[in-house]
Amino acid sequence: MDTMNTTHELPAFMIHQSFRYVIGRRSYAVTDWVSWAIENWGRVPEQSKRIIMTEVEERLTQVDFCQGTDDDLIVVTNSDSTPFGDDVDLGQWLRLRNLWTKDC
Repeated sequence: MDTMNTTHELPAFMIHQSFRYVIGRRSYAVTDWVSWAIENWGRVPEQSKRIIMTEVEERLTQVDFCQGTDDDLIVVTNSDSTPFGDDVDLGQWLRLRNLWTKDC
């Protein structure tokens, strides 16, 4: 069974707590969580969506970036990592962010 595409009836606290666990990590878990969230966004409770959107947007204020037209990601920082982890992790969070906004 492909658990990535299976929507589990999760309590809202598990959704936003797992989000808080993976945000800022430098791990494959970021890609797994973001892929799950994108697949199941329509079933995520509104309160959890607001928490996720608010925290992603707040962290984005700490990063200079631009998402190009071909999904190229340009990151301008003065360190090896961002509040999202590595640049590749930031790219995953921007994939999720595309659900509620297109920006650059």
